[in-house]
Amino acid sequence: MGRPSPCSQTGGHQRRPCRRDFGKAGERRDKTYGRERDVMLIHSLTLENVKSYRRETVEFSPGTNAIIGSNGSGKTTILEAIGFALFNHRPGKLTAFVREGRQLASVTLEFLSDYDGRSYQILRCCGSKNLYRVDDPELSIRVCEGRSDFIQFLHQHLGIDSETDPSELFRNAVGVPQGTFTTSFLLGPSARKAVFDPLLKVAEYRKAFEKLREPLSLLRQRQVDQAIEISRLEGELTRLPDAKAEAKSLRSHIDSADSELRAAAKEFTAADSDRQEMEARRERLQELGRMVEGQQQSVDEQRRTLAAARQWFTESKEAVAVTVANYAGHEAYRAALRAQRAMNEQIAQRRRLEEEQAGIRTLLARAETQADALEGALVEIEGAEKTAAGLEDAATEQEKLDTEFRDAQRLADRLIDAYDRVQREETSVEKAQKRLDHLRVEVARSQKLEASRKQLQTEVETLQHTITLQESICSQLQPEMETIKQQGTQLKNLDADAVCPICEQPLSAEHRLQLLERLRQSWKEMNVRALNAAETIRQAEAKREQARSDLMKHELTLHSLPRQHAIETAEKELADQNAQYAEARDEAEALRHIPQRVEQLQQALKKLGDPRRQRDAALQLARGRERVERALQEQRAQAELQSKALAELDGHMTKFAGLDAETTHISSQLAKFQAADDLYRRNQAAAEALPQRLQEVSDAEKALVRAQKRFEDGQEQLAASRRDFDDERFQEVVAQVEELRSRRVQLETELDQWRERLDRAKEEIAQLQGLERSLSTARTRHDRLTEQEELLRSLRTVLREAGPFVTKALVQQISYSANQLFGQIMEDYTRTLQWKEEYGIVLEADGRERTFSQLSGGEQMSAALAVRLALLQEMSSIGVAFFDEPTTNLDETRRGALARQIVGVHGFEQLFIISHDDSFEQATEKLIRVEKRNGTSEIHYE
Repeated sequence: MGRPSPCSQTGGHQRRPCRRDFGKAGERRDKTYGRERDVMLIHSLTLENVKSYRRETVEFSPGTNAIIGSNGSGKTTILEAIGFALFNHRPGKLTAFVREGRQLASVTLEFLSDYDGRSYQILRCCGSKNLYRVDDPELSIRVCEGRSDFIQFLHQHLGIDSETDPSELFRNAVGVPQGTFTTSFLLGPSARKAVFDPLLKVAEYRKAFEKLREPLSLLRQRQVDQAIEISRLEGELTRLPDAKAEAKSLRSHIDSADSELRAAAKEFTAADSDRQEMEARRERLQELGRMVEGQQQSVDEQRRTLAAARQWFTESKEAVAVTVANYAGHEAYRAALRAQRAMNEQIAQRRRLEEEQAGIRTLLARAETQADALEGALVEIEGAEKTAAGLEDAATEQEKLDTEFRDAQRLADRLIDAYDRVQREETSVEKAQKRLDHLRVEVARSQKLEASRKQLQTEVETLQHTITLQESICSQLQPEMETIKQQGTQLKNLDADAVCPICEQPLSAEHRLQLLERLRQSWKEMNVRALNAAETIRQAEAKREQARSDLMKHELTLHSLPRQHAIETAEKELADQNAQYAEARDEAEALRHIPQRVEQLQQALKKLGDPRRQRDAALQLARGRERVERALQEQRAQAELQSKALAELDGHMTKFAGLDAETTHISSQLAKFQAADDLYRRNQAAAEALPQRLQEVSDAEKALVRAQKRFEDGQEQLAASRRDFDDERFQEVVAQVEELRSRRVQLETELDQWRERLDRAKEEIAQLQGLERSLSTARTRHDRLTEQEELLRSLRTVLREAGPFVTKALVQQISYSANQLFGQIMEDYTRTLQWKEEYGIVLEADGRERTFSQLSGGEQMSAALAVRLALLQEMSSIGVAFFDEPTTNLDETRRGALARQIVGVHGFEQLFIISHDDSFEQATEKLIRVEKRNGTSEIHYE
């Protein structure tokens, strides 16, 4: 099992936020956190399922790293992977970046950052999952994750500003694709501007100029808004003088009304005091009237009370006469009642004795009946004892036969089960045999399919090898054909007096045509080879897809078919089923005679009858002899006891012989004296209340005298109070008070209204004064906006005019650096290289200028190399450079010279040279060789 892809792992590190403090373009930090500045170095690169790589790790060293290998071995893939991880550069379609047959490709790059001197690990994945992640392996923390934070991390640690695209920097300066190193400088001026303007930020000044257009419009709009606001405020403030005058007038009205209100209040207080005094007299008069009226009612009430008391006294005297007349009859009735209560108690005693006699007679009859029944049961028991003794032998024989029958019946049940098992086992054997036959057929089919699958697998691998080989040929031919086209274009565009880019001799027209024909023929041959390779790839891919489809069908079928071990298992199951079938047949044969024995035992038991049941029934009846005899004795004793109790009760009943006659006499006495008793009891209470009612009459007469005296006194007080109160004067005073109250309320209402109007006026004045302050603020803001507009206009003018000057200075600086690098590369400082403002390269020697297209192939490569390296140094703090096949189309002598020149370039901490020849093998710190075996790229070190 291979190690899992790092893209499938999400844990293991804590997250640390990226710093946002990005440096400007061209700035190189000399110190970081108090240390001397570190250099940027790429330590290693791990590729997993990337193009032709299964899993390989490439270790790099400071200085020059040469990556050597044949065409199509996978050298350029290393450069593409570094660009993908460190510069977010997409190497074409990402689906083509994933190894064939895999879903996910991952690139892990470890590098030392010159931003903070720390080592970081970048992990990028593409295919079925996209991943952007940076870890700090020393601290084991997650630095950032996600595309946005990842791009900010790259700007920060590559030393480029936030407006520079790392991908564009890689494509045009750091890692120029194979075969295009000089192409950009062979383009026309407008095309070159499209390439280099974004890197130099030429358009940034124009963009800044355009971006300030909207703020300028916004300032103008704000000025207009402020002017409108000022006009509005000035219009509203015209009401301020009127509001102040109205407030002054209202204060005058309020002062006058307040004085008048105080005078009215004083007059009202005096009148109201008179009213309250007269109202108190009137209330006293009304109170005396109510009191006299109450006293009159009290006199009338006392008169009614005296009449009622006299009536009750008369009734009591009459009741005394009635009670005296009926007293003797009342006493006789009471004596008869007492006699009746005593007689009722004797009647109850007699009734209880009669009930007790009836219960004893019932018990006596029940005991005699049960005794007769028990005597009959004893006779039956004697007969049962004789019957049980006669059936004992026959019952013993029946028990023996029953035991034998039960045993035989169990064996018969086992025989039925054995027959059922025989049938089941026979069916199981048949099924096992059929399954074994089917498995043998399917296993034979599986073996044939397995052989066919292996053939298809071999065919797929062979076709894949063919496709990989032809793709390698195509990838090798494409840059060579592109180079031939460029060389042809250069030959066509050379001046008549130009020198040959190969031999550096004057180029004649005939020699030009020969070279063009040679290039055309070479291109045509390569094109034929490329077309043949493409056709071979197309046919091989079609066959491969068909073979893969057949292979998938075979594998699906094989997955559903059984293997050889299934036959062995089925054979064992068949043998087990046969053994169980034989065992079931033996058991059934051993029990075959049991049904006949069961029939014999059934006939014997039928002939014998059921003596055991008869004997058991007789024994059961005989076992009750002792219980029956004991019960018989108990019933006879009970009958004798009840007879004695009945005789004793008969003796007690003799004392109640004259009870009925006495009861009749008492009832007649009660009827005779009941009327006298009723009259006595109805008048008894009134007669007894005679003394109390006499006293009530005396009390009522005295209370009447007192009430009449109080009524006469009240009438005198009422007459005096009426003489003291003048009702007409009282009504005049009340009318005066109401009039004064109305006047005061009116004044208070008017005063409240004027005060409310004054408050509104004050509020309006306050609002208008606030508007005065707002007007002052608005005028100040309008003046400030006018100043800002003038400043912004001036700034846009500066930006518009400064852009070309800044670009010119930047190009001159890069041109100066490129000239120094060109001298190092060529080891010749007598010639001057210039990079013009239209981004064209001119080489001056001995006072003669030559354009880039007039230079030899070696000069073009060296000049392009110098400009791109100078551009890289100026636009970033990256101390790393890549050269992909820099010696293409050069002869051996020039390849060696260019190799020495590239290795001798100063100012870069790490160089990566990718080549298919051995020109760089002797002049590098580390040699990395890439080989492809069976379609898989492998890394070796020398």
